[in-house]
Amino acid sequence: MSSSGVYRCRGPSAMSSVNVHVVGAINSVNGSVILRPREEILGRLLYFSSHIDPDERPSISCQFVIGNLDPDQTKIIWRGGLCKSHPEFYETSTTLNLSSSTASGRLTLIHPELNSQLYGTYQCILKVGPEEVGSSEVKLAIPPVVKNSKSYVYRYPGEKFVHTCEILTQPTVKSSVVWARNKIPLKSDTTSSTKHLQRIRWDSVTLPDDRIVIDAVELSDRAIYSCFVYNDMGNSTGAVYLKVINIWSIALPIILVIGELLVFSGSALFYTKFKNMCHRQVVPLHRS
Repeated sequence: MSSSGVYRCRGPSAMSSVNVHVVGAINSVNGSVILRPREEILGRLLYFSSHIDPDERPSISCQFVIGNLDPDQTKIIWRGGLCKSHPEFYETSTTLNLSSSTASGRLTLIHPELNSQLYGTYQCILKVGPEEVGSSEVKLAIPPVVKNSKSYVYRYPGEKFVHTCEILTQPTVKSSVVWARNKIPLKSDTTSSTKHLQRIRWDSVTLPDDRIVIDAVELSDRAIYSCFVYNDMGNSTGAVYLKVINIWSIALPIILVIGELLVFSGSALFYTKFKNMCHRQVVPLHRS
């Protein structure tokens, strides 16, 4: 740092100077969103999903040491996430310490939300005047969270069922999503699992999202399908209740109602005819 300063050189006709800054990134602190567990009930399934704590504001920070620190010319800026398009999402600050010749920067996410663009790697950049003289990478993470944690789907027999487990996490999970049917793992070797595995398939839409597909549902497919995702930072669960509609359960009440209407109409018609017949058979008595 002793090499920092203003250097001048004298020529035959003039003298020029250059300001030299010796910079070093000495510290950076990654940050993470705080998730809270939330109890969910779907049908008879009790499980815990995750949601962002609105009272917690995650932050990341960095620190540089700089020789010849000029407080009027030095500041720290940030790049990454939505800093450029939505700077109002963030709160930033620069702290200068003249005694230790350090510049510290902090970036705070004011309202964390389930938006993948908010998380990942940010660049902390030290500027002296118009020049960028140093940078450091800092990460803002979020534990796994299933965005569509609870949903209902209705299908008729023969229709296709597709459900995507929408996962948000940074860093990305490396393990596969664990699927279950009424709490029984589907990718295991159990008898119940094997029976349904013949018609169920999985595929990854865009990592880490995972999708379950049944090309033609049957009445026996009515169940609660759950997805479980985890990494070193935490875990989260989402579930969908697939309700397969029995056509006869809808048609039978309608048929019964129509039958009752026909019986009622027939009874009314019979009563009217019977009343008219009785009226014709009554002969009035005449006195002689």
